[in-house]
Amino acid sequence: MQSKILPIFFMIIWVSSCRKEPISIQNPTPLSVDSVVFPDSLSFAGEPFDLNREDIKMALRQDLVKNSFYHSNMVLLIQKSSRVFPIIENILKQENVPNDFKYLAAIESNLDPKISSPVGAKGYWQFLPDTAKEYGLIVNEEIDQRSDLEASTKAACKFLKYLKQQTGSWTLAAAAYNTGLGNIQKVLLEQKADTNTSYFDLKLNEETGRYLYRIGAIKQILSHPEMYGFSAEKLEKRHKLKHKWVTSPLHWVDFAREYKISFAQLCYYNPWIVSPEYTAKENTRLKVYLPKD
Repeated sequence: MQSKILPIFFMIIWVSSCRKEPISIQNPTPLSVDSVVFPDSLSFAGEPFDLNREDIKMALRQDLVKNSFYHSNMVLLIQKSSRVFPIIENILKQENVPNDFKYLAAIESNLDPKISSPVGAKGYWQFLPDTAKEYGLIVNEEIDQRSDLEASTKAACKFLKYLKQQTGSWTLAAAAYNTGLGNIQKVLLEQKADTNTSYFDLKLNEETGRYLYRIGAIKQILSHPEMYGFSAEKLEKRHKLKHKWVTSPLHWVDFAREYKISFAQLCYYNPWIVSPEYTAKENTRLKVYLPKD
């Protein structure tokens, strides 16, 4: 019995001698619940957020906090925006749609051309297939222009201008983009809206009720990334590209080889390509991007 106790006794002594003093944190810096920078003013498409209203202020603060501390997502979004926003901005200007709508695309898709929703929406602007086709986009088993940045942005501009015409304001147009025009018109009728009623005066479903605040928070952070702890000094710009027009059937693999790139590279620059073969079922011209020599 004694022979069994002695090894245990010496083991206890050895473990005790190896113990270090616990590490103590001197004067830890707590994270303030009010640590996120809150703007003095904010607007969307020229329509201001009334930050003197407690409900508006608290809703905006919630999305500023959520997005400020969602670091991986924001880092990727900042990186993508440096490549994608210049193209969207140019088209918005040409189409007389407020520049702030680029932030709607940001919250819809995180600027990912391939992202799809459970209900079938896809691309930068998250068009459903039928709506995409209604506004001139080709969606079939060979190509899907919802993932074409230029084509889908032009289609989104047409749609947004129609929604603005029907609702009377850009904020309500944005809300209708999220939940559907019929739903917004029903809410306006039920809540006895008049010409002075704004998006911020309406009681909407949870997702649409947060929609403008999500857009506002993303606008604030992407406009002032350093204020929210993100460095935006060394962002990569989009590679210089050239383009070719395609109007007849072809095999994309052969097309890619002709320009000394792989099919995978061709799809990277043109994410709307779905199938290796294009039979030109639609009577259209396709703008195909290629890396400059």
